[in-house]
Amino acid sequence: MGTFFGLLIVWAISLVILILVIAQGVRVGMRWSRRDERRERETAGQPYRPGESIFNYKPQQKFK
Repeated sequence: MGTFFGLLIVWAISLVILILVIAQGVRVGMRWSRRDERRERETAGQPYRPGESIFNYKPQQKFK
């Protein structure tokens, strides 16, 4: 019975560590995505303004 609880605790700790590792990977990926977005906008001649949300994908020109 003690082995069961020991394995359960080890499993729970490993699950928490896995979740933290995945969350950190998502944060790093979003940071890289923001860098790429900034580079693309500067290359296209659209300066990035600090504080502006770069995940706002509304069309810049409305369809007529």
